[in-house]
Amino acid sequence: MNKINRLAAIVMALQLGHETARSLADKFEVSRRTILRDIQSLSEMNVPIIAISGPGGGFQLMEGYVLPPLQLDPVEAATLIFALEGISHHVDTPFQESRWVVMDKIRGIIPEDIMTRIDLMLNQLNHRVLERNEHIKHFETSIRTAAKEEGCESSLIRVKALLNYSAMIEVQQDDHIGETMTEVTPGLWELSFLCPSEDWSWVVRFFYRLGKGAEVIEPEELRNEISQHAADVFQLYASSFSRC
Repeated sequence: MNKINRLAAIVMALQLGHETARSLADKFEVSRRTILRDIQSLSEMNVPIIAISGPGGGFQLMEGYVLPPLQLDPVEAATLIFALEGISHHVDTPFQESRWVVMDKIRGIIPEDIMTRIDLMLNQLNHRVLERNEHIKHFETSIRTAAKEEGCESSLIRVKALLNYSAMIEVQQDDHIGETMTEVTPGLWELSFLCPSEDWSWVVRFFYRLGKGAEVIEPEELRNEISQHAADVFQLYASSFSRC
């Protein structure tokens, strides 16, 4: 933190209550001597700081003194508005109503021409807050029980695969299997889940799309189908190359 930012931060800290040179030094990770010099600089800038001597002494602002309203540049304002818009994806938070009030307040203090620029920036930002399923203990036991009750226990197929970092990021975004991974070594994850037989074609396409980022360990049938799919694609492009 540079000196200008530290001076402003000291005033904001004193607005919240009494501080000692030591407490300010610890808060801003500087020496006590630096804080005393900063207090002197603020006094020379006509900031009304009162020094209290003796036990329990320290510094405080003169009663009634407050900082002028915060001034935000366009990037800072856009950052706040963008973060507040992200909260809208969490409909169950207690901040839904308040966020609209805060956004209106921020927009109200920003000049119209700057707000137009911010809106253009926000329109170019595409963000998605993932909706993740709650992890249920003994989840697979529940799947087996439900499948057995429906008479289709044999339709559940165990799929295991090893993933590198890029494949892990891709899998993590899937709502159904994104929470079934464990890190086995740094940079290597194991994916293990039960797949209904009716989703078999999706599983083949999914792992084929991951390419070299994922290696299916089991079942062997899945490995064979991915291999065959890759061979078919290779043959298609190999024949096209020979015609050239």
